[in-house]
Amino acid sequence: MTGISVPKTDAGRNSTYLKVRDRKSYAFALASAAVALAMDREGWVRQAHIALGGVATRPWRS
Repeated sequence: MTGISVPKTDAGRNSTYLKVRDRKSYAFALASAAVALAMDREGWVRQAHIALGGVATRPWRS
């Protein structure tokens, strides 16, 4: 595989990911969170998707 293309969705246009590690040399995160928001035209949040990492054996959708 040389690449992957993921189409942007409404929620994906307003998203972020944060990973917290002990040291930069560690590949895995102690905790992580990803948030994607679907906004309306007035700037209000219509829908929110939140995923948490490091809290279970796999990512946890909140």
